[in-house]
Amino acid sequence: MTVDRHSSCTPGAYNPDVTQWNIHSTVCVSGWTATVRPPTSYTTPLKAQGIIDYGYSDTNMADYEEDHLVPLELGP
Repeated sequence: MTVDRHSSCTPGAYNPDVTQWNIHSTVCVSGWTATVRPPTSYTTPLKAQGIIDYGYSDTNMADYEEDHLVPLELGP
């Protein structure tokens, strides 16, 4: 198994509000991820910091997309 040398730069966590008991009223509902997606006012600074943390020479923010380590669709 190979460990990504940048894994410490990418935080992530499962949503504790999603359980096997409520999955049909959370992640299985169309549009649910829009209710938990962070706003750009939160993700844009993360993207800028990520460019620095990963040491990318291309610092044009438009060339990157902030992604989730754990997809929003996943519960625990």
